[in-house]
Amino acid sequence: MAPAKMQESPTGIRSLPWRRIGSIALGVGGFAVVAAGLVAAESRAAAMVGTGTPQVRYQWAEARTGDQDGVWPPISAQIELLDEAHAAAARSGGAFSGRTLTAVAAVLEQSGWVDHVRRVIRSDDGSIDVSAKWRRPAAVVLQSGREFAVSRGVRRFPIEWPAGSSGLPAVIGARAATPGRDVVPGTVWPDFDVQAGVELINLLHDELGPDPVLGERGFDQIVAVDVGRYTTLRQLRIRTDTGSTIVWGRSPSDPVQDVVDTPTKLRRLANLRAHPDYGRRIDAGLDFIDLSAGPILVESQGRPGDDAR
Repeated sequence: MAPAKMQESPTGIRSLPWRRIGSIALGVGGFAVVAAGLVAAESRAAAMVGTGTPQVRYQWAEARTGDQDGVWPPISAQIELLDEAHAAAARSGGAFSGRTLTAVAAVLEQSGWVDHVRRVIRSDDGSIDVSAKWRRPAAVVLQSGREFAVSRGVRRFPIEWPAGSSGLPAVIGARAATPGRDVVPGTVWPDFDVQAGVELINLLHDELGPDPVLGERGFDQIVAVDVGRYTTLRQLRIRTDTGSTIVWGRSPSDPVQDVVDTPTKLRRLANLRAHPDYGRRIDAGLDFIDLSAGPILVESQGRPGDDAR
């Protein structure tokens, strides 16, 4: 499936604060069909009725943050997937051909949007229902003014946006990375620095993402992970929404750890986020802090906290 058109507004994503995507809420059978925002896609499928081509219905993933709902993949991709599924069904002989279910499943399996198709069921009226394990959006890789979406497993999605328009945390500084348009949708991004950046974003999301009881815990302040020093120094840096830098150090899975281990780094970020003296900021309200080398080191144009000197 070709990448979504660049001039399209990323409907279904822009309406959600994806940087605060605590979790994707999954409904019955693993997924919930969301009424809002699906009118275009469902109308597209319903329009096939009466043409001899079976109606195909996907169970889309629902994304929910706070009181905002949305669907994944974006509406433009939903319409494209349905068009391709209906075309595949028509080529395979129609609703009751033995080849149709296989052809419809193959469209989704090869799209780059899912880990696998769970089931394809044909109803008595000939319509086809498809459920799958959808890949979750985790980050974007920023290259040459474009954002290439990747999953938690660092598999590229067949969609991209202009810089700053996705709302997802970005992997930046991968100067020698494989060009995004050369990474086949559905495959793992091959560069180790990009993989390390997404690994850290996943960890920070899981440990500092919004909690139903506690609310925001710090992940909402993170806009990017800079991997520019990873190849030479094995160093990752977090960028916050105020432009501050937090030196994280080595990737969480690196067998050689920094002086400060991963649990301690996470605990320090959580403590800063909870502390009113630092504005409840994971960057302590400072321009630069270093988590990787013992006591927190700082550089600031403002006031350093007593515990962050």
